[in-house]
Amino acid sequence: MVDTHAHLHFPQFDKDREEILEKIKEKFDFVVNVGISIKDSIKALSLALKQNNIYSTFGVHPHEAKDTDLEEFEKVFKKVYKDYGRKIVAIGEAGLDFYRNLSPKEKQYEVFEFQIDLAKEYNLPLVIHCRNAEKELSEIIKRKGKDIKGIIHCFNGDKTLLKTALDLGYFISYSGIVTYPKNEALRETVKYVPIDQILVETDSPYLAPQPVRGKRNTPLYVVYVIQTLADILDIDFLEFKRIVTVNAKRAFNIPLTIKELRFDPTIKVKNVLYVYLDNPSHEKDVKFFFGKNVSKLPYEDKLCAGHILYLIKNPKLYDKIVFVVENPSQEIEKVIKECKEYLEKRNVKVEVEDGKHSEIRRFFGQKII
Repeated sequence: MVDTHAHLHFPQFDKDREEILEKIKEKFDFVVNVGISIKDSIKALSLALKQNNIYSTFGVHPHEAKDTDLEEFEKVFKKVYKDYGRKIVAIGEAGLDFYRNLSPKEKQYEVFEFQIDLAKEYNLPLVIHCRNAEKELSEIIKRKGKDIKGIIHCFNGDKTLLKTALDLGYFISYSGIVTYPKNEALRETVKYVPIDQILVETDSPYLAPQPVRGKRNTPLYVVYVIQTLADILDIDFLEFKRIVTVNAKRAFNIPLTIKELRFDPTIKVKNVLYVYLDNPSHEKDVKFFFGKNVSKLPYEDKLCAGHILYLIKNPKLYDKIVFVVENPSQEIEKVIKECKEYLEKRNVKVEVEDGKHSEIRRFFGQKII
């Protein structure tokens, strides 16, 4: 389990921080502790250094832009990153906030664009804050943000920003606000985000999910966000938790486990088992589908029916098995034919779908990373 955006160093956690950190150690793969100014980012990092599964970011929130000297920012960041880069996984939270306007707009633009450049220079992802500035922020990232890995923090449902971010391959992070009863339009957007671009967060200590609304938020409450998104997508909770954990590791360049890197093209949706097969002509890119690596075969030899049938395990557990085929080749067609013959002899219902028009792609978005 992960929380990709929290502020555990904030004073709201002073009374019970150690207790919460102990629970994070037990239950989480990792939590990203986010800085909002130069001084605050040092605090975020200091906390991250105390525990293996806590990471930090380094950046300036738009509210703090007015007080930021960019020469000092660059100098401090370079020094800190040289010494502790292993714990700093992103730049940010950066962006624009025209709701409160606590910093002049021009200063917000300057500090945001500086952080985009810094993310490019250090090949780090950028955690992006946006409030009442979707049009302006979209224009900036279309112009300057093509060569970075972006994370739209606490996404609020704006369609302009969503389209721009998805076109750039950015991750969309949902927080507790997706659980609020009035936010039906926000929940609807979940269906259009490719599942390999979805992240979850709490923004602790703020934005507690509906079941605990009004209380101080903590990373432990991210389960409510995960459950809400899993319900929207009709995916098992544990399966969706696995998916967003893999997505978060990919987003923040945190190494995947051997199990997560293992070739596994199968995914259960409701009681249907889908088997995704693509022509393995793009060896350079590790391709993930539903958070599973489908780009590399488990053995050095060619794809064979035995590989797939082994991964399917007990086919009679499912209502049907659907082979989703993208960029078909003779090799793939041969494997499917052999699998189909084996399964149908055992009275298992088998279907083959074109990957470009499969129910999976229509339901979870048009793009697979």
